Amino acid sequence: MNRRGFLAAGAAAIANPVLAQDQQAAFDGFIAAAEIKAQSAGVPPAVIVQARQGLAYNPSLVRPAGADPESRRVGRYVQSLLTGDGARAKAKRAANPGMAEIEVRFGVPASVLTAFWGRESSYGADFGRLDVFSTLATMGVQGRGTTDWAGEYVSALKIVQRGDRARDQLKGSAAGALGHTQLMPSSFLTYGDDFDGDGKIDVWSASPLDALASAARHIQDAPTAGPPLPPEGNLWSRGHGWIVPATLPSGFDLNQIEVEETAMTPKAWAAIGVKADEPWGDLDRETEAKLALPAGVTGPALMLLPNYDVFERYNPSRTYALGVGLLARLIDGRPSVAWPDETPISLAERQAAQQSLQAVGYYAGPIDGDLGSGSRRAIRKWQRDHGLAADGYLTSQMVKALNPA
Repeated sequence: MNRRGFLAAGAAAIANPVLAQDQQAAFDGFIAAAEIKAQSAGVPPAVIVQARQGLAYNPSLVRPAGADPESRRVGRYVQSLLTGDGARAKAKRAANPGMAEIEVRFGVPASVLTAFWGRESSYGADFGRLDVFSTLATMGVQGRGTTDWAGEYVSALKIVQRGDRARDQLKGSAAGALGHTQLMPSSFLTYGDDFDGDGKIDVWSASPLDALASAARHIQDAPTAGPPLPPEGNLWSRGHGWIVPATLPSGFDLNQIEVEETAMTPKAWAAIGVKADEPWGDLDRETEAKLALPAGVTGPALMLLPNYDVFERYNPSRTYALGVGLLARLIDGRPSVAWPDETPISLAERQAAQQSLQAVGYYAGPIDGDLGSGSRRAIRKWQRDHGLAADGYLTSQMVKALNPA
């Protein structure tokens, strides 16, 4: 089963002894293959054997992407994040003045790093309690996403080998990520930064600075063993923005653009009536942006600048990316974005919509209830062909139209 497997699979594995045996066999096979890879990478046998202690397949991790909180309505997720975390986020930034130096060194705003930190580990309150080796092996059995899970397992072994973290202390999230900013083991090895200069990369320390500097390197794709970061930055462009709220003119024709895909300069957007709600930064006046309508044409309009892509690279969920990006704006003192009261769409309804869109040739992705870019593109095609505003937003009326009783 791949990353998009059904939520019931975990319970089925327990209830069905044959299925459970098959999964255990696959788990054992993954471990054996990963250990061969580790041996080739120079990991000592003693470390490999040490990692086997406490290894166990975790069926609770088997669920579809659409069951994750980040796959639900964007507005409720964003609003709960902004209203519940805004004041705390500002306080955490103020309490860690060393973040200013990280921003100077790597070009990633302290507000952005703070927002990631809060969302990933609740500012260090929750690093995750799952055994990392068991998690990585379970994910490897499931084949979740495009991650090289065997490579991550080997990277975790190297973390133990180097003495960065003892095997029994290597705990993490449901994806096997580590520390304040939830870096995957391979990212820890590639981007881990000893910011405080104490001779150790400690992303679990009471001080978050090593973790935040490591995250900044990761965001910029600036390996510690690589060339110096250019002054303008790499993946994150220094001094540029990431999200700018905008207003659509009355009766705006979405057919003249493709939501989330058409990229134009602020001047070009203004020429067709789409105007920013705040002044563009000096460096962004000639930068192309894309229009997002995460709550549909009646909800907020957001102009997404190239720096926004960093949020989705850190976590491919648009809901997560918008939540963290808007929280970072709030930390910087920008106003919140108003959202309409959205009608929830259940996981089963989202899956049914994907199935219907797939049946009529609009959609070719997994039936997982996760309305990612492929699903939203399919929804826009269906909307356009049915004379609706092509905003890519799945409504309850659309669910009924796609699946008539």
